[in-house]
Amino acid sequence: MAAKTIKTTKIARLTKMGTTLAKATGKLFVKKTFNRSVKEAKDLKIKIDVAKDIVQSMGELKGAFMKMGQMLSISDDLILPPEISDLFKELQKDAPPMPRSDLDKVFLKSFGKIPEGLFKSFERKPIAAASIGQVHKAVLPSGENVAVKVQYPNILKATQNDFKNIDQIKKFFSLVFPDVVDVTTLVQEMKRSLLQECDYVKERNEILIFQKSFEKEFPEIQVPKT
Repeated sequence: MAAKTIKTTKIARLTKMGTTLAKATGKLFVKKTFNRSVKEAKDLKIKIDVAKDIVQSMGELKGAFMKMGQMLSISDDLILPPEISDLFKELQKDAPPMPRSDLDKVFLKSFGKIPEGLFKSFERKPIAAASIGQVHKAVLPSGENVAVKVQYPNILKATQNDFKNIDQIKKFFSLVFPDVVDVTTLVQEMKRSLLQECDYVKERNEILIFQKSFEKEFPEIQVPKT
């Protein structure tokens, strides 16, 4: 997927999701109106087409919308048909990264330098892009290989706005899979955990706690240094 600047305002995110929802509704309406005797395979094909639109929008918006897709992707066929679940798995490995200019803005805001001014080498293409950030390979001036986790600009604000638009998340899935998916419990779990995930300092402190807990009693367990 191509890199795109993430929309962060409540209205912009609601508009993006609303447009996708309207497009999905139109496709399903055509199916119900003109194909009343359509076979189950045809029905699934249309839902797969709709799901592709939803996955693309989730990948572009990041935040809670994308996190929901990732949570659904690990359910295999327990919640969604496997053909649909496979589409959401794309959000685990093929989400669009932030544009190069946005990456530089994050580093300039935090360090006053672009990545090349901090590292001996820095791979611009991320090895992974997820719901709140992306990961890059880099080498410290000391020569040590590291993974650099970079948070998307204003993603905390975007995620907070997603929870204000929470009904849109539920509409997505009740529209396409009214008899299968109830995302209420998933939304509750996201509200509990996702905002905490945006706190990278807290994450680092928790990693240090695990290091100290395991290093003596379980030396075979390797906890990454930060």
